[in-house]
Amino acid sequence: DALTPTIKSEVLIIGDSMMQFGIGPALKKGLESRGYSVEYFVKKSTGLTWTHFFDWQYKSEELLSMGQFDVVIVMLGSNDGRWLKYQGKRLEYGPNVDLWWQQYSLRFDEFYGRLCNETRKVFWIGMPPMKPEGYHNKTRLFNAFYQGKIQSSGCGTYIPTDYLSKDKPIRWSDGIHVSNSGGKMVAERIIRDTGL
Repeated sequence: DALTPTIKSEVLIIGDSMMQFGIGPALKKGLESRGYSVEYFVKKSTGLTWTHFFDWQYKSEELLSMGQFDVVIVMLGSNDGRWLKYQGKRLEYGPNVDLWWQQYSLRFDEFYGRLCNETRKVFWIGMPPMKPEGYHNKTRLFNAFYQGKIQSSGCGTYIPTDYLSKDKPIRWSDGIHVSNSGGKMVAERIIRDTGL
């Protein structure tokens, strides 16, 4: 009998600039070295709020149609604390603006639900600590939101990156983006934490 060739699992990696620099390239390389087939798409300055600039709902549908993905790894949210369009008008972001969070939640549910329906495993990577204090506090709110939504959904896993230093050489001088050495560290932790 001829041996059945082993079929590589397909992984889709998507995100904004937090995934684009440092983390994403190291994650792609690490997974490919383990025999995974990786589709990689990142776009800086994007998220789930400014759909007029870039529509992740549409793009995720397009990307998912490109393969039979077993796993999706996502890192989004760093650009989402800003106004979104609601009933033809700007709805300004605020940590306590209930309507904003309600509308954002609907967008998240649509996006995340699609990933869950189309793949076996979804991993959402939380944002690391940020050096600018206001931005750090904002991203902690979003991390808590994602973690809560994912846990209550019964689908996928939230992977925190709270262990990461805010300083060089692990981070860029902006204290936001992750350097190549930091990205390698995060990628190794993600691969370990996901069991991939």
